[in-house]
Parts: sequence; C-alpha cells; structure tokens
Amino acid sequence: MRCDACSWAEQVASAPADVIVVFGLGAHVEVLAATSGATVIAFPARGESLSAAPLGGSGAALDPYRIADEDGTPPVLTVGNVAALRRLLAEALRPRQCLRVVGWPEAMMRDPAGYRAMFEAAQRGVALATTTQRTLDVRLERWIGHTFCNLPWVVGRHGIADLAPALAGWPAIIVGAGPSLDRNVRQLRRASSRARIIAVNSAVGALERAGVRADLIVSVELLDVSEQLRGLSLNADVPRALSLSAHPALHRTRDAEVYPFFEQVEHFAPLAEAAGLLPTVPSGGSVASSALALAFQLGAGPLIFVGQDLAYSGERPYARGTSFDEMRVVVDDVHGAAHLSNLDVKRRIGASVPEADTTREHVALERVRAWGQDTAASVWSTHEFNYFRYTLESWAARTPPGVLYNATEGGAHIEGFVERPLAEVLDALPLRFDCAPLRAPAARRPIDAVRLREALARAHDEAARVVHLANGAARSHDDDDVFATRAALVRSPLVAAACRRPLVETLGDPARDFTDLFNAVAHNGRRLARALRGVERRLPTQPAYGKEPERRIRSKQRG
Repeated sequence: MRCDACSWAEQVASAPADVIVVFGLGAHVEVLAATSGATVIAFPARGESLSAAPLGGSGAALDPYRIADEDGTPPVLTVGNVAALRRLLAEALRPRQCLRVVGWPEAMMRDPAGYRAMFEAAQRGVALATTTQRTLDVRLERWIGHTFCNLPWVVGRHGIADLAPALAGWPAIIVGAGPSLDRNVRQLRRASSRARIIAVNSAVGALERAGVRADLIVSVELLDVSEQLRGLSLNADVPRALSLSAHPALHRTRDAEVYPFFEQVEHFAPLAEAAGLLPTVPSGGSVASSALALAFQLGAGPLIFVGQDLAYSGERPYARGTSFDEMRVVVDDVHGAAHLSNLDVKRRIGASVPEADTTREHVALERVRAWGQDTAASVWSTHEFNYFRYTLESWAARTPPGVLYNATEGGAHIEGFVERPLAEVLDALPLRFDCAPLRAPAARRPIDAVRLREALARAHDEAARVVHLANGAARSHDDDDVFATRAALVRSPLVAAACRRPLVETLGDPARDFTDLFNAVAHNGRRLARALRGVERRLPTQPAYGKEPERRIRSKQRG
C-alpha cells in the first residue's frame, strides 16, 4: 500500500509546473521530483530534518536549460530559512517559468506559522524576480548600446582592478544620498585619515556642501546624471569608477581619471573576460550596492554604509546639497502612500532615457523594520527600496560576519549589517598615515586596444554564427537546426541579450509561428554584428605604453 504522502506528491505532480516549492514533505520530495519533472525546492516544517541535498551555489538548478541532474533525475534543493528561499527565487527564476507553492497538509496543521512565512517569502522572491526581468526587458537594449558607445573611451585607461593595491586593507565608507546623511556628513571630515570615502554620484553634492572630499565616485546610472558631477571644486578631480553601461556623457569627462568596469550581468561576461576587464562588479539595482560590491572585490574592509535610508521618515527624500535638494515627500499614513513634489530635476534627468525613468508623484508604501536596536520600530518603504534592500541582504548572507556596517542612523534596517552610529564606528578605526589619493600604480598596463579589438571580433563571429543558424532554422524547421540555434544562443549570452525581446514575446505566445522567431533572431543578430564592427572601427590607435591614446592627444592639440 502506498503511503498518503506519496499519493499526495503524485497528485501535486499531475499539474504542470517548472518549479515547485513544497512545505514539510520530508523524504517524499524525491517522489514529487521524479513524477513531476520539475525542479523541487523543499522547505522543512518545524522539527523536520533536512532530507534533500542542501542548497549551494547560486540556484543553477532553476536554469531553464538544466532540467535534470547528471543521473537524469530532476534536481531537488532544500532551503532551511525564508531568507534563503526568497534569495533563491529572486536570483534564479527565469521568464515564463511556472511556479507552484504547496504544503503537505499534515505539516501545515503542525506548523501553520512556518507555512505562512514560507509562502510570503516565495511571494517576495517572485516579486523580486519579476522586477529583475522587467528591468532587463526595459533596459537591456540600452545597456548594450551604452556599452558599445563607451568601449572606445576605455582604451588607454586603467580598469577598476588596478585600484586594488590602493584600496586593499582599507576600511571603506559608502556614502549614499539618503536624508539621514544630513545628520552625520560633517563627521566624514575626520574619516579621511581612517577610511576611504566612496560616494555614489547623487551624494557628491552633499559632500561638496559639507566640505568633504571623496576618494572615489561610483556611478552605474543608465540616465544622464553628469550634471551631478559638474560645477564641483573640492571633488572635481576625484577618480570615478564608471560602469560601461552607464550613460556615455559620464565617460566623456576629462576632469578626473576614469576607471571603467563591467557589471556582473551574464550577457557581458564573455566580452569582459576577453577584453581583460575583470573583475565584473555585482549589480544590485542601486549605485550604492554596486559601490559596496566594488569595494569588497578590491579588498577593502570593513565596509560602512551612511546615507542609505531606503525609506521615507521625514519630508526630505534626499540629503541637502544633492541635485534633488528641493524634492519633498508627504506620507499618507492612513492609505500607505507617498506624495512627491518638486520633481523637475528628476524629470529632466529621466528624460535622457525615457524608458528607464521611474519618476512618480504617487508611490505605494509598506511598513518595514527601522534602523536601530528597537525591533518593533518601523518606517515606510517602497517596492523599489525593498528591492534594493533585499539585494543587499542577499549579498550580506554570503559575506563573512563583521564586514558590513550600517551607520546610516535612520531609514530601514538591512539584515546582515551591523548597526552602529557613525561616530562609534569611526572611533574604532585606527588612524592611517598612508592617505595618498587613489591611483593605479604606474607599473600597471592600461587597457589594450588590440585585446579589446580581438574580443569584439570574437563576439562578432558568434553573432554571425547565430544569424546563419537562425536563417537555416527559419527555412527548414528541422529539429536539429532549431536545437543548434538554441545551443548557440546559450553559448553566446550577448547575442541572446540582443534577441531577448523576440525570445520572450514568442515564449509568451505559444501560437506564434516559430518562423517569425528565427527571422527576428537573425535580424537582431545582424544588427548586433554591425554594431560590434562599428565599435571596432571606432577604437583609437593604441599608443606606446605610458602615452595617452591618439584620440585624446588630438583633442589637446585642437585645444
């Protein structure tokens, strides 16, 4: 006689799903995995031992192309807490994947609170994954375009990795532009002899107003925020770490040294490696999270946040002195909504890339735990802020304890960060007497045009191959041609990124003729190949080591 749990698992498996999150099924999750063909994520009820393989890595089992383990059985993962479940779903769910959340009835009766917590975590994870995919839908084409515009400007510059010798072993203060920065910005004056000050682009105005000089300015902004870095005096020549997908206006500065980097987006990984622009920097949706990850990768630590409110707790959404100084927010506590005003600067910046403009007059809010030791205190936060916060918490869960500090002294609590007042954190840091400006060592070789040209040629050949295969698949509809095209897209993430829109649209419309899909893939592949050739042609001649690129020499001669 079959057990009740086995019968229940088979019943659940009868409904189609790509991913199943199951609560409290114990060892019978193997039955569910074997009969459903889906990836199964097991969440144990209270008092239940972990029976399936524990979760490791970054959730590769949810990859749509990996539907079975090496022995042919569907993968089973076990997550032991709600944060891990939320993180796994947020990072690994793919577009159009069907997710089911179920609970073994006996376990739900035994531990109803555990099931509710798991269900809410799954909802959060799906919401975060949806936000990520929507961001890609809206911004990916622009990211590619900006990257291609910016690549010619990196020749002769040093990559971000060349700053590692100057940052390694230093405490780093990551300065955001939240309103709580007003409370402690002046304390940063005494921080320069104890830590490196790394500012996001929107916070530089506040530092300038307070007479504080940053050591490094970071920006990953798709929008043209170059006005935030104009008209500076104290911070005019501070080195800038810029994402290659940031707006081209940022890269064209001659006021300060620019250190370019690729963000850790899978579509650019092969190009970054081939061009020697490593390490790639994890992207968490906000400039502050990228700055934090960058400092960590370059060996700085501990890492200390200030001005990272991620919440509305007063009338100002930004610190004084920023370009958004005039903005105001009124919170409606009854309806859980925020009403923003004086948005002219926001709208002007947003108009530079309209599809990426998130400016809103009215924003829905939800209560979250506040910064500080009082676990019952709460503040109002937005979905966008929560996305940034969950990304930081996910990153903190993989970071050794005692490395991350939140000295914002306001705003939202960020799980995994030690919360201390900035004065207390600074008092604990030793004085340093090696406070030279950040600069790449003279012995480090700048970015090479020859290597970059080879990387672009390789990407062009991959695009041309996909075009050839897609044309064949569109004509023949042969399974082998279809499989070869799909395999080529998997191996060529940059080409897949250029073809993302037709791929997602076709997946969402099963009745659509796949001839249209492969014709669209071929069309987008040709556009990408032409763009790559264009970037190659625009690369300046690589000078002898130690000299400026030819482009900049000509510019100075014209001046």
